[in-house]
Amino acid sequence: MPDFVNQNRNGATARAGTVCGQTETTWTAALDSPRRTLVKSLLWTLIGLVTMGLVGFAFTGSLASGGGMAAINALIGPAMYALYERLWAAIPWGRDA
Repeated sequence: MPDFVNQNRNGATARAGTVCGQTETTWTAALDSPRRTLVKSLLWTLIGLVTMGLVGFAFTGSLASGGGMAAINALIGPAMYALYERLWAAIPWGRDA
């Protein structure tokens, strides 16, 4: 039996209890709203844009080539990240009580 039950503003319910002296939390619904996933995706894309631009420049010696590689990655990255997050949200592995 859980020690407490908590519900966040998105309706996700968390149950926490103590198992073998360690606190255990099980989330019964995905915590990230679509809006949160979008913001995380855009921030991740910005980080990737800068990183890919620097790596591309380091490997090619050309700002144009490095920038082009970064731009292509920035176009594909947000959709791939959002898909990745949503797929993991649907996988119950690692959330078992």
